[in-house]
Amino acid sequence: MPNLAFLNLGLPETLVIAGVLLLLFAPGAARSLGGLARTLFEVKRGVDNAKEDLTRTVTREIHSAIGGVDEEVERRRGKKRKTEER
Repeated sequence: MPNLAFLNLGLPETLVIAGVLLLLFAPGAARSLGGLARTLFEVKRGVDNAKEDLTRTVTREIHSAIGGVDEEVERRRGKKRKTEER
């Protein structure tokens, strides 16, 4: 086997070359890669939607908690004022 060390190929370069060779010499490879790309796109879209939903829920809960704290502070202030007025 010839020594190909002079090409200085790393993993990314090797993967690109292997991908090109696969597309050239495997007739159904393009279709399967297209299906894989479509699937990955759908997974990414699902993850993005889940992230948006989670962010929306957490934000709503934080605002709800802050609102509850504000109401409690106002209630205590009102109690304190009534006590001071006596």
